[in-house]
Amino acid sequence: MSFLKDSDSGEVRYTASLGDVMPLARVVLYNLDEGHEQYTIMFEGETANTVKGMVMSLHLVAIDGHSLLLGCGYENGSIELTMVDVASKRHSSVGYARCHNDPVFALGIDTAFRTVYSAGGDNKLCVSNYMAGDQAQLVPDTERTVVLTNNGVSRLDLLPGGKVIAVAGWDFRVRLFSTESLAPVRVLMFHRAPIMFIDHSHDTGSEATPPGYLPRAVATRWTRRPRWLAVASQDSRISLWELEDYD
Repeated sequence: MSFLKDSDSGEVRYTASLGDVMPLARVVLYNLDEGHEQYTIMFEGETANTVKGMVMSLHLVAIDGHSLLLGCGYENGSIELTMVDVASKRHSSVGYARCHNDPVFALGIDTAFRTVYSAGGDNKLCVSNYMAGDQAQLVPDTERTVVLTNNGVSRLDLLPGGKVIAVAGWDFRVRLFSTESLAPVRVLMFHRAPIMFIDHSHDTGSEATPPGYLPRAVATRWTRRPRWLAVASQDSRISLWELEDYD
């Protein structure tokens, strides 16, 4: 079984996949532009699956052109961050923390504020702060934990601007929270089964640059496109929601 998460560093695109090699966790990074395996991470010792269970979720974000930050959510309710230098093919642990009582199915990483959001089978949206480098650590901010209405989250999505995070729930709803106050912003209700996937549109709004081959009239409309949130559910339906400007 594998989990995929793309990361666009602005120069090279990578994806992370989880290999089934119990009792160890094997995460493979692929260079999508060149179409080959770039680097493999084997989590051993204290990070072995015999201690934390299976890796249930992955999240990959770019720090710069050659550094990636990989987040893993485990079966025992813990999360772990790893810094990866794909140029030198080295990695180092940023930190490990146990925030949940149930498996972690969703992660979100805000590199601007060095914040990690996590959710899973329980009814908590947890916030952790991290530091990289010589003082690398991952510290849960328990005072900012949000108690959700119902158990179960499939996915988290940090919306453009970083001011709102969307939470895809098993209770058929998508909840939006302010990342500053963690107060609820809005509840999206349409589906009749658990929400399994959410993702927002990219390169939209007035700053979007249309492809050069588009006719002028189409290019003008391109820059006026709204921001969308796509929501997929077990009810076999996909809904599109126009997002407000939270910048």
